[in-house]
Amino acid sequence: MKKKYLYIGITAFCVVAASIMLFFVLYNAGSIISALGKIASALMPVIYGIVLAYLLLPLYNWIFNGLYGKFSQKMKKEKSARYTAKTLATTISMLFAFIVVGGLLLLVVPQVISSVYAIVPTLPDTIRSMRDWVTDAFADHQFVQELIKSALNSAENTIRNFATSDNFMNMAPEIISSAALVVGFLIDIAKNIIIGIIIAIYILNSTKLFAAQAKKLTYSIFKVKTANSIIHNFRYTHKMIGGFINGRLLDSLIVGVVCALCMAIFRMPYPVLIGVVVGVTNIIPFFGPFIGAIPSALLILTVDPKKALWFVVFIIILQQLDGNLLCPKIASNMTGLSSFWVMFALLLFGGLFGVWGLILGVPIFAVVKTLFAETVNKKLKKKNMPVSTLTYLTTGYVEPIEIVDVSGDYEDSASDAEDDEGEIPESSFIKKIAAKFTKKSKK
Repeated sequence: MKKKYLYIGITAFCVVAASIMLFFVLYNAGSIISALGKIASALMPVIYGIVLAYLLLPLYNWIFNGLYGKFSQKMKKEKSARYTAKTLATTISMLFAFIVVGGLLLLVVPQVISSVYAIVPTLPDTIRSMRDWVTDAFADHQFVQELIKSALNSAENTIRNFATSDNFMNMAPEIISSAALVVGFLIDIAKNIIIGIIIAIYILNSTKLFAAQAKKLTYSIFKVKTANSIIHNFRYTHKMIGGFINGRLLDSLIVGVVCALCMAIFRMPYPVLIGVVVGVTNIIPFFGPFIGAIPSALLILTVDPKKALWFVVFIIILQQLDGNLLCPKIASNMTGLSSFWVMFALLLFGGLFGVWGLILGVPIFAVVKTLFAETVNKKLKKKNMPVSTLTYLTTGYVEPIEIVDVSGDYEDSASDAEDDEGEIPESSFIKKIAAKFTKKSKK
C-alpha cells in the first residue's frame, strides 16, 4: 500500500516539475529563441557542412561501394582498400558539387550582368513603352489605366531624381554604408561555406563511424527493443527525407530545363537565367514555381509587357503539368501524403521555419504522420479492433474482431502491469525511484 502511494507521489512531483519547466520556457520564450539563434549562427558552418554532406551522401555511397569492391580484391590490406576508396569517393563527390555549383554560376552571373547593362540605359524608354501599352490594353477601363500610369510616372521620376548628381552625392554615405554591410555579409557567408566544405569532407569520411557511435549510444541508454524501434524509425526518416530531396532535385532539374527550352523556342528574353531561377525555386513544393515566376515576370516586363503576360500563362501551365503529372510520378512512393496534408505541412513548417520549413516540412510531417498511424494501429490491435480505415468508413459502429490466440499481443503489457495487488501500472523509471526509497526506508 505504501508503495502505491509512493508511486502516486513521485508521479505528481514529476507532473508539477514538468508544468513549472513548461511555464518557464513559455515565459522566457523570447530569450530562449534569441539564445538559440546565436547558437545557430555560431554553428552555421557546421549546418552548411551537414547539409552538403547529406546531399552528397547517395553519390558518395555509390562511388565508395563500387571502388571498395574493386580495391579489396587487388590490395592485400583491407584497411588500405577502405581508406583509398573513401578518399577517392570523397574527392569525386566534392568535385561533382563544385562542377554543378560552378556551372550554375557560369550560367547565371553573366546573364545577370548582361541584363543589368541592357536594362539600365533603356529603362526610360521601357517605361514609356509600358505606358503606351497600358493605354492600348486598358482603353475601356479608365480607372485602371490611370492607376497604372500613375505608378509608372512615379517610378520614372524616382529614377530621374536618383540619377541627378546632387541626389547621388547626398545619398553617397548611405550607399557606401549599405555596400559595406553587403560586402561584410558576403564575406561571412563565404567563410561559412569554406568551413562547411571542410566539415562536409570530414562527415563523408566518417559516416559509418558516426552511425556506429549513434547506435552504440542508443543501445546504452534504452532497452534493446526500444533501441531497435528508435533505429528503425530513424532509418525510415532518413529514407523519407533523402528520397524526398532527391526527388525534388530531379523534378526541379526537369522543370528548369523544360522552362529554358520553351522560352528559347518562343523567343522570350533571358531563357537560361529564368530557367535556372524557376528550376532552383521549384525545389520548394507547391509555392516554388510562383516564387521564381514573380521576379522572372518582372524582368521580362521591362523588355516586353506582352511576353511577360505570356510567360505568366506558360508558368501556370508548367506548374499544373508538374504538380499533376511529373511530380506525383517521381514522388509516388515517397511520402504517401494527400494534397491537403501537403498544404498543411507547407503552411505550418513554412510559417515556423521559413524556407527550410518549406523544403523539409513535407517529409518530416510524413514521418510524424506515419509514426502516429503506427501507434494508433498498435492500440487498435490490442483492443482487437480492425485497422483498415475502410471499415470505419462503411459502418456506423465497429465491433472487436474475434481472435483465437492473442496472448502474444499482450505479453509486454501484462509484464509491465501489476494488477494482482490492485496497483496502477507505472513506468519503469518511477518504479526504480520508488524501489530506492523503499529500500532506504527498510534500512
